[in-house]
Amino acid sequence: MKHVHSICYDYVTEDCSKAGHKEIGANYTNTTECVTNTFAGFHNINKDDNYVLRDLADQWKQFGTGYWPSVVINNRTFRGDLNPDNVYGAICAGFQKLPKGCGGSDDPQNLVISS
Repeated sequence: MKHVHSICYDYVTEDCSKAGHKEIGANYTNTTECVTNTFAGFHNINKDDNYVLRDLADQWKQFGTGYWPSVVINNRTFRGDLNPDNVYGAICAGFQKLPKGCGGSDDPQNLVISS
């Protein structure tokens, strides 16, 4: 992606995509076939339903991750001014018994919550 955006700027064209595939040694034809197969019916990208995009949209609606930045941990959406420490603390808080690396009762970062 970094290479493609460095040569394509505002809009990724087919030529830019092919150049990106070449840069990383990927097969452009395999990628387009894979994407085309995600469309139902006659694989018409302008008219047919795309099950991958539909599933992602459903998850977006379910978890409310349209608000950026956000992260879903254990089916619970956290959003706002997130940083790695917030996310790490939220993950650790999901355990009843803290695994190694999540601290303990004497750890000031102990963020275990009970529900």
